[in-house]
Amino acid sequence: MRKKTSSRILAILLTIVMLLGVFSVNAFAKSMSYDSNVGSSYYQLIAKRDWEIAPGVDESEFILNNASGTRRQVVHTLEVDVNNPYTKVISGYKGMWPKEGNYGTESTSTQALNAEKLGYGNVVAATNCSLSWYNDDYYKENPHLIGEPLGYTILDGQYYTNSKGHGEGVKTVVVINYDKHPLTGEDRPEDMPKVWIRNSTDPLTGWEEQAIPVLFEFLVKPDENGNPVNQYKENHGTDIASRTFVGVKADGTLIVAVSDGEQAPYSTGFTRFEMADYMIKMGCIVAANCDGGGSTTFCTQRPGEDLKVNCSLSDGGERPTTNTILVISTAPADGVFARATIDTDFDYYTPGSAVTFNALGTDAVGTKVDIPEDVEWAIKEEGMGTIENGVFKSNGTEGTVTAQMLYDGKVVGEKTITIVTPNRIYFEQPVVTIPFGKTAKVPVKATAQIGSVNVEIGLGDNDISFTTTNEALGRFDGLDFIAVDEENAPDDLTSTVTATLNMGTNPTATVQLNLGKGSEVLWDFEGGQKDIDIWNVINNRNGPHRDYEMKLSLADRTNGQVHDGDYSMRLEINGLSSAVSDSG
Repeated sequence: MRKKTSSRILAILLTIVMLLGVFSVNAFAKSMSYDSNVGSSYYQLIAKRDWEIAPGVDESEFILNNASGTRRQVVHTLEVDVNNPYTKVISGYKGMWPKEGNYGTESTSTQALNAEKLGYGNVVAATNCSLSWYNDDYYKENPHLIGEPLGYTILDGQYYTNSKGHGEGVKTVVVINYDKHPLTGEDRPEDMPKVWIRNSTDPLTGWEEQAIPVLFEFLVKPDENGNPVNQYKENHGTDIASRTFVGVKADGTLIVAVSDGEQAPYSTGFTRFEMADYMIKMGCIVAANCDGGGSTTFCTQRPGEDLKVNCSLSDGGERPTTNTILVISTAPADGVFARATIDTDFDYYTPGSAVTFNALGTDAVGTKVDIPEDVEWAIKEEGMGTIENGVFKSNGTEGTVTAQMLYDGKVVGEKTITIVTPNRIYFEQPVVTIPFGKTAKVPVKATAQIGSVNVEIGLGDNDISFTTTNEALGRFDGLDFIAVDEENAPDDLTSTVTATLNMGTNPTATVQLNLGKGSEVLWDFEGGQKDIDIWNVINNRNGPHRDYEMKLSLADRTNGQVHDGDYSMRLEINGLSSAVSDSG
């Protein structure tokens, strides 16, 4: 027994040593860089969030806008180290391999799930890539081929080609080469990159371990000196859409990006020029355009979470696609605290604010674990204020503040905010209605001009002073308004409220505040699952058109939306598997 236990401990120690070899301490503070000094100056970086997904896999969300504030963009980006021994990038497909009788399309998240079920490993990120269109005469004459992927695919050295030819239907392909030749065992030639994007018509070399067909053309190509060249003329007004695109940096890092689009003012969407410019700013020397629009999908497994869609889908739901890009991590979870993901409600705050930095602890591969009690907090910049137990207190100095969590003297997580004085406050709507007897936050917002772009500022309770023309309606407590009960309310239930910022140039804003009836809960589901069972008639559905996947379940505040109380009913509907679409 002792011998077996010792062997088990040794195996665990070896695993930890291997992981430490993959994760340097500095890797936990790694952050993707958006170089605004290259390419077009049309967009400015407004905000950025980072997640360390797994060894060799990082995610960032970039918020951009133009000088007039009319072209907000949300761009989700993966940075993948294909040389990391725990990281693998492959092409996904329905059933994970295209073969006659199995042709078809599936959503990106479904392809990722199927890859896991078939033993390919833990999919930590997935995006759509190419979509085949089957409306020409060839497929009308060969219906048994409908759903086959275009071009060619290589999965773990296994080669598939479209029935119409090697380069049919796609312009480019992402190729990941073997480190050692599968037949000869020789090392990959020095002049052959580990990962590259090439024309789909280029001949095979025999070194391809993975090949992922990309639907459209090059966005960026290197010149004779290896410098990236945008393949499009500057354009910020036409061919705007949701976009999925892929590129390779000079150091061999793979970049996969998704631009949310067709959802202004939340996110407008990129032109082809803007996709290329973004990739150049990310350091790519070659990049290509995947299928976009309603196909664009970005799934990641953020620390402590399951794999899920983390972009805003322009069609409102996932569209089935042909090939996907799947990023797989084979790193083992050891349950030992290794890093923390740190976040705040805003990226900008007022001078004198108290800001709470929320932290989520994970092991080296993103599995949620408890944060040790003996972690320490520090502020990287001197003279900005103090931090204790994750709560930063600004001393009023403007500038950047980087909160760091330290464990055993090493940085295991950090988050940067900016302290700035707003120059404008406003209300998003002209009228605010608060229910009798309720306490509600007055929805005043503040912005500051950073460069030529306005950004939203988080307000503290003492940053705003309120005056009202009808004091009988209630009283203010910081940013909250406490309304009187209905029986104590005056006849006039309206008031004009003026908000004044207590700093800077003291800008003001006004809003009409009304008292009124609040919402009523008709069924509170506080009885738990038995209440769901009373409402559940889904399993009693019948008829030929009832093939939507539907499910009723109990939600709480940790896994769903709850208005009042502790529970609510959640209805999940998935129509992707429906074989029938009609108005009957």
